[in-house]
Amino acid sequence: MPRVSSEHREHMRKRIIDAAIVCIGQKGFAGTSMNDIVTEAGVSAGAVYLYFKGKSDIGLAVGRSFLTGQGLLVEELTADSLPTPAQLFTQLSEHRSEAHYLPVLATQVWAEIGRNSGMREGACDIIEQLTSRFERYFVAWFQKQGATAAQAHNRATLVVPGFIGLLQGGVLSSAMVPGSEDRYSASASMLLELL
Repeated sequence: MPRVSSEHREHMRKRIIDAAIVCIGQKGFAGTSMNDIVTEAGVSAGAVYLYFKGKSDIGLAVGRSFLTGQGLLVEELTADSLPTPAQLFTQLSEHRSEAHYLPVLATQVWAEIGRNSGMREGACDIIEQLTSRFERYFVAWFQKQGATAAQAHNRATLVVPGFIGLLQGGVLSSAMVPGSEDRYSASASMLLELL
């Protein structure tokens, strides 16, 4: 059997994840079958199972893909300058709104994580990584505002869960009330200006 390059493996994983995003966005997580994903990806069922144990594993990969992208975006947005928390929130929200499928997809995956302990364990790891990225940003932000390193760390530890909650709230608001993104973003930005 010929060797498969790591680039090919990564391409196939991405192809399957992208297919799952389309299917979950259209049918919801529970309504999406492995056959739907196989058909959308244009691969054999065997190929899917080479890369994923099952639908839960694919759902977790979808979540990881989005959150990893958010983490990389945070690093990109804060690499050359340090935007205010309100500016960072707005930039992340604008990036999120470009992915029109995200609100419905995210709420579907979140619901599944709530009932699937295997997915929940994997999701906790992803959230911890994203939390660390936001903590680094907020430590730098608070130090720029004159806080000592210890004060900045303590404040960041307290603020980050709320910041992530605001981001998640924006996703949920978009899923429930399409077109509410601008109003939600303006409201959250106003709160963040207090930092």
